[in-house]
Amino acid sequence: MGKNFCETGSYLFVRVKDINFKGKVSVDKASDRITVEVPVCWLPYLDKINENDKCSLTYKADEKQGYLVGTGSVIEKKTDPSHPLLVVTSPDKVEQRNELRRYKRFGVFMFTCIYQSEELKDELLKPINGTVVDISLGGCLVLADYPFKIGDFMVLDFSVGYSEENINLKCMVRNSRPFYESKLNLYGLEFIKMERETEDKLENFLATLPLH
Repeated sequence: MGKNFCETGSYLFVRVKDINFKGKVSVDKASDRITVEVPVCWLPYLDKINENDKCSLTYKADEKQGYLVGTGSVIEKKTDPSHPLLVVTSPDKVEQRNELRRYKRFGVFMFTCIYQSEELKDELLKPINGTVVDISLGGCLVLADYPFKIGDFMVLDFSVGYSEENINLKCMVRNSRPFYESKLNLYGLEFIKMERETEDKLENFLATLPLH
């Protein structure tokens, strides 16, 4: 059965309704259920989860690679403020296939100005400070102290390489989550409407970075 794909104490990613939970696993092989210890900072997101909601399960094999092992359902949630839990069913069939990523990802730590834009029009609002912590040709992860919403459009402006040449990247917010217990949020952004010249600049910059 699928419950054998991971062991108690390992880490599992549970994705429900575009919300990602990562936590330590407790496997009950007798009842075919998996309990995930949810970090306290993600407690508010448990309110959005209902019983019988479908979820995907990704097993973190090591720091660089995960395995999408299948789908399950939410059995129950426990919203004890000191020890929140998410209990899900174990997948019947474990695929053990590599988590697919379209682009190679690079770990960085770069300051960026974030300009909000309504449907990427020319009128840009006052810039917001942010930090890019992960980037690829397809998108990036940005830390910011601002309540962006999924679907918001924005333009990132930051310098790349030793030449400190600026690059502007048009983006859309695809996902977000609190960054531990800080006031910051971590946003997953998708690059959209990228011109060839901009793509070349980004590709040349990424070629100078070590893989994440």
